[in-house]
Amino acid sequence: MYTSAYVWFCASQDYWLSLLYKKLVGTKVLHVSLVGADEKRLRVYLHCTNTLHPKYREGDVTLFALNLYNVTQHLQLPNSLSSKHVDQYLLLPHGNETILSRSVELNGRVLRMVDDKTLPELIEKPLGPGSIFGLPAFSYGFYVIKNAKATACI
Repeated sequence: MYTSAYVWFCASQDYWLSLLYKKLVGTKVLHVSLVGADEKRLRVYLHCTNTLHPKYREGDVTLFALNLYNVTQHLQLPNSLSSKHVDQYLLLPHGNETILSRSVELNGRVLRMVDDKTLPELIEKPLGPGSIFGLPAFSYGFYVIKNAKATACI
């Protein structure tokens, strides 16, 4: 039973992760680097944002981060982007559960299908300019940096 619970959570977590990735991340990959963190335990990726998403525009970028540390890590954008508004999509196990949790939260809200065919609304959490992103242990986060005006994405 222990193994099946773990597999179920991973499948559920992978589903929501894949769904968010498809909705938010575009095809162009950009260069990003970390200062002061072990890149094997805190992974970050930067892409042009998917312009098919109705909320985002050309020039917006999406930072995808994975925290493999067992404690919260903090990310801060460089000065060139610190004045931008950011939409956070943070995936965590539900409640105070461990990675074995049977449900996943997006920004504190449990993700569940509405019915057999209807996905829940994937609601972002707006962050103001200069925000520091707290990425809890073993979590995934998508951060859409709005109005970034990334030349490669225009």
